[in-house]
Amino acid sequence: MYAGVLRSCQVLMDKAAEEGSTFYSGVAKLIMASESGLLTSFFGDIPYSEALKGTENLKPSYDKQEDVYKGVQAMLDDAISDLGSGTGYVGGDLIYGGDAGAWVETAYALKARYQMHLQKREGNAASTVLTLLGSAFKSLDDQPNFNFGSAQIDNWSLDKFGIERPNTLVIGNYFADLMVDDPRRDLFMYSDGTTWLYHGTGDMVYAQADASIPLISYVEVKFLEAEALARTGADASTALAEAITASMVQAGATDYDAYVTANSDVSGLSEADAVKKVIEEAYKGYYGYNFFETWSNYRRTGYPEITPNPDGANGFNPSGVVPQRFIYPTSEQATNEANWAAAQAAQSGGLLDVPVWAFE
Repeated sequence: MYAGVLRSCQVLMDKAAEEGSTFYSGVAKLIMASESGLLTSFFGDIPYSEALKGTENLKPSYDKQEDVYKGVQAMLDDAISDLGSGTGYVGGDLIYGGDAGAWVETAYALKARYQMHLQKREGNAASTVLTLLGSAFKSLDDQPNFNFGSAQIDNWSLDKFGIERPNTLVIGNYFADLMVDDPRRDLFMYSDGTTWLYHGTGDMVYAQADASIPLISYVEVKFLEAEALARTGADASTALAEAITASMVQAGATDYDAYVTANSDVSGLSEADAVKKVIEEAYKGYYGYNFFETWSNYRRTGYPEITPNPDGANGFNPSGVVPQRFIYPTSEQATNEANWAAAQAAQSGGLLDVPVWAFE
């Protein structure tokens, strides 16, 4: 993250500032904010305000997760401001071809995602999410897709992994059983007779070399809307139906109307049951490209109700729960020990079974 995408964003921001190219600074800030939001959701406290300064500061302190999320929202606001003028575009936008307005809509979708991360911490988070989604993109055609190539140097990561490490990853029985009557099942996985696999034969949509993968999807936008509606006491059925339908279309499924009808009606359910239904459907809808938000959803809601591996308890996960965070890499202990130790101490040791602040 830091040496790769975040550093690249910083270089682009610096160059854009020198040249007055607000289009590029806006997109760079959007990407940096998106990746920083993921990073803090993985680790909790992270270097943020003192990060990316190179030799000026080789031992950055860790910002509290609460402050990182504030920084993410502020940076997305800055991105929206820069893109509002959108000057200086000369090419290179592989997603929207220089359409600053489309990037603004993406920024609002990301703001909604990271606002929902704070649902357990901010009482008005759901209402704010609905407001933000009003300015986000409104269809699958408008989502920010990145199209991978068909060669081994530019193919989709899950295809690359499947080629280089065949059958290393398989589909768990819990998920395979959930998909028995789902029109997307054969687009997500196939069986060799004993094991459900995600890669190797057939037309599994998210295991293709040249897969089209969104930075944030319209499917997620609609699931965010459905959850937010449920949490504000409104009927989320229509939004949930639209979310499931969008997932079906995105995956290339057919004959899905009966499934959508049977699985989208949450009218009359309690708020808790409606939210549970939304998250369980998002678990299926995010398969193949949005694993990190599936994990975030689970950690903040407890859904779906999956069972931890009985052999999962160890020194890094003493209670054996489904992991609640990533642990910091050993390189941080080696090169930034004082700040690493302080961050560990501030987060009850920072082991795998310690929830990050937002999801406590």
